[in-house]
Amino acid sequence: MVANCDQKNNQIETRGGKYKNPRVFTEQGVAMLATILKSNVAVQVSIAIMDAFVIMRKYISNDLIKQKYINNLVIKHDEDIKLLQESFNQFEEKKKVDVTIICKNNGLLKQIDINKYQQQYNNLKIVYNNDFHDRYIIIDQKEIYHCAASLNHVGSKTFQLIN
Repeated sequence: MVANCDQKNNQIETRGGKYKNPRVFTEQGVAMLATILKSNVAVQVSIAIMDAFVIMRKYISNDLIKQKYINNLVIKHDEDIKLLQESFNQFEEKKKVDVTIICKNNGLLKQIDINKYQQQYNNLKIVYNNDFHDRYIIIDQKEIYHCAASLNHVGSKTFQLIN
């Protein structure tokens, strides 16, 4: 209201550009207007406008509280998702083990079985040597397992390894 007193008439061209009367009031402007206007209608309208400001302030305040709550949930869930992703990554990082099988080249170890195994683990090396009758499995060039059982269909049937 105070700022309106020194403005020119509506839509008058002046040195600073066009001046227009304001179409809205701030909460303080409504309070100032209520002290100037004395009619019952003006008082009731001023009270209604002030109530609207109070309701709007509560709504904005509640909305900000909800927004802060949601933001905190999103941040917490984001942290939880990162922890889960790290856990899953650890599962995916399979320990790399080199497996070497030494066996006779008599066709008992089928190429289709080797291919199936390699598709899943990709760590198998086959050494064919007819000087051996039994089979030997070497893990990481450190541990040797003697396998007298057949390696036919490796991975599809159960057999025992003796260390």
